[in-house]
Amino acid sequence: MKVNKNAVSFDDARPFNPLRLRLGTPALITRKVGEDLVRVFAKCVASVIGNYRDESVLRKNRQEVRELTRESSVYPDFEMLR
Repeated sequence: MKVNKNAVSFDDARPFNPLRLRLGTPALITRKVGEDLVRVFAKCVASVIGNYRDESVLRKNRQEVRELTRESSVYPDFEMLR
């Protein structure tokens, strides 16, 4: 996922000091991931943001993302995440 500081619709703050976080999904689109899996990835991101100090939550989400990316790999014969 790509994160940047671009302006977000309906954000009253200036682009260089935004109040909201914008996440892009070009890697998911490249992998031709469907809408349902995008929702799963989004839930993982939200879980990590909400529990970034909890190692068990981070491990669980890391493993889930690894499994999902293996299922929809850009390079099926190359395992990127070990």
